[in-house]
Amino acid sequence: MRNVVNRMPPPNRRLRLNVHTTESVGVGRFALRAKRRAVWISIVGDLDRACPPAADVVERVAQSSKDIVLLDLRAASKLDSFAIDWLEQVTAKLVAMGVSVRIVSQEGSKVSRILRVMKFDRFLGVFGSLAGALRFGRKARTLRLRRAPSPAGGN
Repeated sequence: MRNVVNRMPPPNRRLRLNVHTTESVGVGRFALRAKRRAVWISIVGDLDRACPPAADVVERVAQSSKDIVLLDLRAASKLDSFAIDWLEQVTAKLVAMGVSVRIVSQEGSKVSRILRVMKFDRFLGVFGSLAGALRFGRKARTLRLRRAPSPAGGN
């Protein structure tokens, strides 16, 4: 593992993560970061047999004691049968622990089409942005207006 400084501007101030740990996995990278309410797992490049075992990922999420996991696949280049099996193992174990799993992938990409064909969108939330995945399930904030005080004299 090595520390890497995140050079891209964050999409949302709540998600600002300056330093995180990454592991090289084959030709891609795997990063797991815990921040406030959620654990953010991002995968860059190919998800292949060199990635951490599903049980290790689940254990690291359990240690963080967060109730939301964001699987960020926006920078994933492709998903093969191993990657689908890995995603299925991780999500099944996390859902069994009571953790809400939300997948983030770019709409219209190969990855999102594969997830749709494999029916991941039927039992998990698949979102186009991290902000949308974090907002999912929250009640919309409404503006409460105060009533104007009634005149003292009545009619």
